[in-house]
Amino acid sequence: MSMLLEHFERIFDTPESVEKLEELILDMAIRGKLVQQDPNDEPASELLEQIGKEKERLIEEKKIKREKPLLISIDAERPYELPQGWEWIRLGEVVFLKSGNTIAKEDEEITGNLPYLKVRDMGLNENNPSIITSTRYINDIDKYSKHIIPERSIIFPKRGGAIATNRKRLVLNGILVDSNVMAIIVPNKLSLNYIYQWFNTIDLWSLNSGTSVPQINNKDIAPLMLPVPPFNEQKRIVEKITQLRNFCGELKKRLESKYRREERLNLSSFSFVEKSVSEDELQESLQFVISNLQTLCTETNHVKQLRKTILSLAVRGKLVPQDFNNEPASVLLEKVKVEKEHLIQEKKIKKEKSLPPISDEEKPFEIPKEWEWVRFSEIIDVRDGTHDTPKYIEEGGYPLVTGKDFYTGELNFTKTKYISKQDYLKIIQRSNVDKGDILFSMIGGNIGSMVLIKEDLEIAIKNVALFKRYTEKSFFPEYLMSYLRSVLDYIKSQSKGGAQPFVSLTLLRKLPFALPPLNEQKRIVEKVNQLMELCDELEQKIEQSKQESENLMKAVLQEAFTVKDEVLN
Repeated sequence: MSMLLEHFERIFDTPESVEKLEELILDMAIRGKLVQQDPNDEPASELLEQIGKEKERLIEEKKIKREKPLLISIDAERPYELPQGWEWIRLGEVVFLKSGNTIAKEDEEITGNLPYLKVRDMGLNENNPSIITSTRYINDIDKYSKHIIPERSIIFPKRGGAIATNRKRLVLNGILVDSNVMAIIVPNKLSLNYIYQWFNTIDLWSLNSGTSVPQINNKDIAPLMLPVPPFNEQKRIVEKITQLRNFCGELKKRLESKYRREERLNLSSFSFVEKSVSEDELQESLQFVISNLQTLCTETNHVKQLRKTILSLAVRGKLVPQDFNNEPASVLLEKVKVEKEHLIQEKKIKKEKSLPPISDEEKPFEIPKEWEWVRFSEIIDVRDGTHDTPKYIEEGGYPLVTGKDFYTGELNFTKTKYISKQDYLKIIQRSNVDKGDILFSMIGGNIGSMVLIKEDLEIAIKNVALFKRYTEKSFFPEYLMSYLRSVLDYIKSQSKGGAQPFVSLTLLRKLPFALPPLNEQKRIVEKVNQLMELCDELEQKIEQSKQESENLMKAVLQEAFTVKDEVLN
């Protein structure tokens, strides 16, 4: 077993790939490709005939009601060919479907004789895969006897968002369930565990037929196509699935342990780079990371961490060497103040209230000697768009851009709404967007999405912060974007508004900004772009490797798990 685990660990090299492996195992099981067929087994056709006779007997004894026949041809819908001895059947023709009922509140108890489950109780840790416990119980069994879901049943959510959880649970002893739960009652002639494994391949959400409230009814479940093997083969399939699932569980544990070790190594390596004190120490740490990128970055989240490290080094002045011949940032800052005052006198911008100096507690890190700590509004004109909702027009007009129109760092006008020229002119009096400006999404789930405007556009903005240079020689917009990305987690942590979070203009204006000399900004931008391209290449290689692994996984699974049972022994 140990050698086989090591072999599979090289092929299925992530916990996610093992989950995919488990899906493939189930898929092979219900296609008749997981265990060998035995020609001596009683064919499924005879089994289905016996089930049909049993149902007729129960109808005659008035223990169940006769259901409307499913007038849908099986021949036209066969998803795939089954092995000899198997049969396709509609689920509703061989099982019984039963929905739950609401129990009187006064009859609910914390303890009692009969568990009464609501949808949330299916999520209890103890109730996976079989129902063991509940938060409510019923003592008066006789009163609710006709509502009992019997043993040999499978329950699942039938109403509301809980359908998307895809929870299916085995019932091994009688229970009661509320009206948001449905049960499949499996006859003795079928293996309960085989039906359960097959049902685990069904996506419940794809079955819901509700409109405003998602819902699954009998008509959605009964027509499902069930592949039925001979009864003895059903048992062999369940045994093999259990055996392979245990194997997958061990494999997943090994991989999770391995990934925890790798994660610690990756984070430690990146942390050493960021925390380097001397220039020599920094160069040594950087060289180690660069030399071992293929080992350190085996997942996209590792590359994401690498990107963060690059940005952190960039805005701390550690990514490129300092050039003491550069004009210091203090001189640059004075030039910006002169230009800003000039714009105020020309009434192109308004004079703002002075902001307090940046305290030592607000400075998140040390910066080089030639840099300066400033607040955003000292170096950048920070505005926002309209607070109103102008009337939208169907044809022509001007785009009213929001954060929803940002797509991978570019503007996407596919779903943009348009406004009249009159409304557009009102908005741009406050926030005209020019080439070189940066748009920053201020509200909703995409707070922090950014777009650098690379050409002159006639657009208006809403719920978007606008960063403008007081002069083209004050900073490089690409450097500002790098800085914003490096502090994005902090900005998001300061957002307000609950379900619809937003970032205030005041927060952005007061944000401390590490200002490098202008020439150094340029060198930082060039270095960041170079390293980000390397990160892009790494991500592409990782995704390609994952696809190759998945293809190999399918081939290995087909080869390994269709051979004799000795494979795992």
